[in-house]
Amino acid sequence: EQEESLTVAVQEPEEDQDKDSLVVYYEYDSTQIRPDQQAQVAQVKNQVKKWLDDGMKVVFKGHSCKWHGTADYNVALSKQRASSLAQVCIADADEQGVKTFGVGNEELIAFENSIDGQAPNRRVEVYALAA
Repeated sequence: EQEESLTVAVQEPEEDQDKDSLVVYYEYDSTQIRPDQQAQVAQVKNQVKKWLDDGMKVVFKGHSCKWHGTADYNVALSKQRASSLAQVCIADADEQGVKTFGVGNEELIAFENSIDGQAPNRRVEVYALAA
């Protein structure tokens, strides 16, 4: 498998763009989507299809928590989460206009130092970008 170098410039969403992002949450130390997220996955899948049909680019940005693991481990886990969600949402996840990447635990949104307290960090954010 050939390793592809990908540089993605991510801008922080402006307030009115928040409606164009969706989030799916994951089990601890896993690429398994939490069971309570099935309705959210269906919503993401429908929205991604609309975005692609409208000619937009779709970004799957994976995250992990800080509970354990090295930086490299967490980046790999977060990338796997992003890729697996893309595969669930899109028949051809290698389609042009679809980007997946992981940032590990570099962008935490929850800071409580427990497995449950870190749960919001185990996520994939899905964004639409103008093509």
